[in-house]
Amino acid sequence: MIKRMPIILILLIGFVLFFSRLMPLNLVQGLYALSLSIKTLLIMLLPFLIFALLYKAARSLAQSASAVILLIFGGLIASNAVATFLSQFVGRMVYHVDLSMQLPQSAAGLTTLWLFEFPTLIPNPMALMAGLLFGFASRYFPDPWANKLDGAIEKGIHHLLNGFAMLVPFFVTGFVAKMQADGLLGVLFHNYAVILGVEG
Repeated sequence: MIKRMPIILILLIGFVLFFSRLMPLNLVQGLYALSLSIKTLLIMLLPFLIFALLYKAARSLAQSASAVILLIFGGLIASNAVATFLSQFVGRMVYHVDLSMQLPQSAAGLTTLWLFEFPTLIPNPMALMAGLLFGFASRYFPDPWANKLDGAIEKGIHHLLNGFAMLVPFFVTGFVAKMQADGLLGVLFHNYAVILGVEG
């Protein structure tokens, strides 16, 4: 399904663009509410995916020499510092450039049919650090226990990624319906036609 995802999303976006005006308001509100609920679900599950992926990566690196691990950490710190400096530099350069777009004047945007939010159980930075620490410490675990943990994490990653892939079409459809109902899609295509290659 992941390989066919671009085609599925293009078809869904096209369907919403052409037929959203024919949909009942309750249906459009329900699609938007479903997207918001899926967003909070993905935010709740994201720390577990971060932990699992970083654990897997750190465990594979744990067999390397300590100097290699320190070199990787140094490279991460250096890359973050360079990215921060460049973003600040570029931000100052374009600060006086008007990149804003004129939004449609409407009394109120599309409201949701319901509002249900999943709680955030673990902060992402904590999941990141836990994944790295457990991954590097796993070299000291007994082999049978480490192998069982590896298998459980591998299955967890597989199920999470497949679940995310199944939810993405519903997630995108609701937000596209919201933007179409609020008149934002037309504004985006009009103001960024040159960037999108629609107009010369």
